[in-house]
Amino acid sequence: MKSFYTNGTILTMEDDALYAEAVCVENGRIKAVGTAGDVLKLREDADEMIDLNGAVLMPGFIDAHTHLGIFEDGLNF
Repeated sequence: MKSFYTNGTILTMEDDALYAEAVCVENGRIKAVGTAGDVLKLREDADEMIDLNGAVLMPGFIDAHTHLGIFEDGLNF
């Protein structure tokens, strides 16, 4: 199942296309970003439609790793 986000300010952070009208996410990964017409062509009946109601959607990330300091006396947290 795919999720489609529309009806908001979608910030892409790309210089040549800073804003988009719609985003399609499948299996936790962005599948398409662009105009609503282009992105919604991927929609099937069972897919989820998410109305942003004018909210802002912007990229984010989860940094799930840690840099440990290693010194002569061993690990130093």
